Amino acid sequence: MQFSVYYRSPENGEYLRQVVAAAGTGQLAHFQELSGLSGESGADVVLVEYQDNNPHLDHLLAQIMEKPLCPEVFLFVEEVSPCIIWKALKLGARELFSRTIPPEDFQAALLRVEMRHGRLLSRHTGANAWSGPSGWLPGWGACCGI
Repeated sequence: MQFSVYYRSPENGEYLRQVVAAAGTGQLAHFQELSGLSGESGADVVLVEYQDNNPHLDHLLAQIMEKPLCPEVFLFVEEVSPCIIWKALKLGARELFSRTIPPEDFQAALLRVEMRHGRLLSRHTGANAWSGPSGWLPGWGACCGI
């Protein structure tokens, strides 16, 4: 699995790099400041340090998620609020994490990615190209208590 990480603060960028490395699943393809975010990362998962009140970022994220077979978008925020949850849902983010990300929550999110990609690939190719687990882990953003 390929990851792209886009961050606002270097401290949070390094933290997100560590989260991805600790998962032990795949590799980091891109690691850039938020200004480097574009719709062409080529990654399976795009992990973004989300900034509220940034219409340009919202527009970029919407463009990424409009594409067929778009990458999974995970948002990271310093603090979760009802407004942030609403915006993440509206944008179509697959996961919403806040500090600190429990390793088991990140692993569960990655399992959900594998299961979605397996189903998606089987619809388009007639075969399951990813060997994901057979069970379903419900929920959106377990860190938010939803």
